[in-house]
Amino acid sequence: MWARRLREFGRRRISSIKEIKGHRKLKNEVEENVFPVSMRAALRMVMKVKRPTPIQAEAIPMASKGENLLCSAATGTGKTLCYLVPILSKLIKENQKVRPNRPHAMILVHSFPLARQVARLTNRLGKLINVRAISAAKGEKLKPQIERLEKGANIIVGTPGGLLNLKERGDFIDSDIRIAA
Repeated sequence: MWARRLREFGRRRISSIKEIKGHRKLKNEVEENVFPVSMRAALRMVMKVKRPTPIQAEAIPMASKGENLLCSAATGTGKTLCYLVPILSKLIKENQKVRPNRPHAMILVHSFPLARQVARLTNRLGKLINVRAISAAKGEKLKPQIERLEKGANIIVGTPGGLLNLKERGDFIDSDIRIAA
């Protein structure tokens, strides 16, 4: 189902995407409070983040409203948190029970190392807010991926090939996916 949606999404002209380039300065203190209250303590404790970067200040409020975004900024400016914070906040609000093989959110990345990096970051934050992520990629051994899926996770982070492989085998059920990044 999501694979078909992604193909359709790529085929049609997208006018609802807002483009954000992370190079502007923070205007005032209101922008410093873009992190949802439910996430502030976890971000301070785990990431040592006290205030958002310019890209985060602009992107997080828009992503939290469900707007489609295309963000570009230099390496190390916190683009991962631009989509991760709204996803985690929504999962906290929904408070859905973790079920085997049925994550609630899916994050698509381009490489196996990036999938592992994003899943690790999510799990570091998730320990404090009771959210768990797993990685799935074509270059990774299949058995550990299946075992992690069977234990259950809120978020699956993976490459298109890795996720399709698990879906075709019947190990990944995408009917509970409500959030995609």
